[in-house]
Amino acid sequence: MKYIPLAATALILSGLPTMAIAQDDEPVSKEEYNELKKEVEELKAMIRLLTEQSGKAVESNQSQPTRPAARPAPRTAPQPASSGETATEGESPTTINLRNQVQRANRRIDALEQKSIELDSAESAFHITGFALTRFNVPDGGDTVFNTSFSPVVLWQINDKLFFESEFEFELQTADGRAETDIALGYANLQFLVNDNLTVGVGKFLSPFGQFAERLHPAWINKLPNAPLIRGHEGLAPSSSIGAFVKGVVPFDGQKIVYTVYAINGPTLVDAVRDEEEFGGLDYDGFSSNKAVGGRIGYLPVPQLEFGYSILVGEADSDNGLNAETTVMGLDASYILDTDPGLFDFRFEYVYSTVDDVTYDASGAVGVGPITFNNERDGLYVQAAFRPIHSSSDFFKNVEFVGRYDYLSTPSTAPEGGDIDRWTAGINYWFNSSTVLKLAVDNVEHEGEEARQNVMLMLGVGF
Repeated sequence: MKYIPLAATALILSGLPTMAIAQDDEPVSKEEYNELKKEVEELKAMIRLLTEQSGKAVESNQSQPTRPAARPAPRTAPQPASSGETATEGESPTTINLRNQVQRANRRIDALEQKSIELDSAESAFHITGFALTRFNVPDGGDTVFNTSFSPVVLWQINDKLFFESEFEFELQTADGRAETDIALGYANLQFLVNDNLTVGVGKFLSPFGQFAERLHPAWINKLPNAPLIRGHEGLAPSSSIGAFVKGVVPFDGQKIVYTVYAINGPTLVDAVRDEEEFGGLDYDGFSSNKAVGGRIGYLPVPQLEFGYSILVGEADSDNGLNAETTVMGLDASYILDTDPGLFDFRFEYVYSTVDDVTYDASGAVGVGPITFNNERDGLYVQAAFRPIHSSSDFFKNVEFVGRYDYLSTPSTAPEGGDIDRWTAGINYWFNSSTVLKLAVDNVEHEGEEARQNVMLMLGVGF
């Protein structure tokens, strides 16, 4: 009986070296990893059983009477234990060999378990990235001002299918001789990768309306120190949304279609009670009880060229009981061209917004109404950038030239209404791939007012 455990152990151990080598030399899939853990547990149970059987066999042999030898046995040197182990008095060579095999198996199991822990850790990854900036503005006829912000981005890959992302915004501004810190949650959402071409998510996410908010808003990626008018304080399109989304890609014949569909909290209609100077606009940062649905579809005939269409439809309400149907639509395009002189980057985005007519300050309590107007707004930006990345000069290849034209049109009868046209020219210097110094000048013409200029200097860092 004592040879049965030894034979069984030898049979089990014969498979261990191959399994260990496979773990070290080849990539391990999720299925292989789970199978490995199962085999390790089964192997542990088998070794415990064999060890118990070995111990019973030894006790049985020791309890049997020993026949006297017919003649004295020759004196022999003690049998050394394998693997540096010391034999216990009374143990047979077979028992010693079995015990050493079990010990070696345990060491191999420990190595396999360590590999399992490493694989488990590799599945869950935690990273902190983000960006920071310091900006200096010199407005025409206004006060010069410094401001700075820090936006850490937390990425947590829970496993190979589930991950979490969030961005916090810490901004220090100086106004009226005082410094104030604003803290905001840029986005925070949980996403599940159904497969390589489909993802679903919930939470607060960057709005996939056009390209700017989702792809270009970080300070070191946006090629100018300021955002386009359609994305600024009175912007027409949302920067972030709270709700659920599904996004994916459909590749075909070297081309692909990208899409996003979402359901979110509806926008809030700014009424005269809330803001008597900017009522009629839409606020996308509120918690409206109404819901909105939207989406974007993009077509990439080649990787460097993309055309997109966006739409958002819903009902907006206000704190003062106003309700209005809203529709926001947009077109966007981007083209990146690598030529002998250098790299060209072209961007275009157009947004149209309409809100049903409602009467603001109907009671006249605020003193600006009652007033009703056709609440249609639109705007666009066209941007071009050139960087001579193939230049023989180490300095010149890091210089980038940027130009942008944008406008925003609001109803002339609305407060602060009228058309705004702006030209912006800038020059950037890239210290490395994520650190850039930007100098830009813009010229703003607001309908009925004199043109104003603004000088901006900004240092942006991505990390």
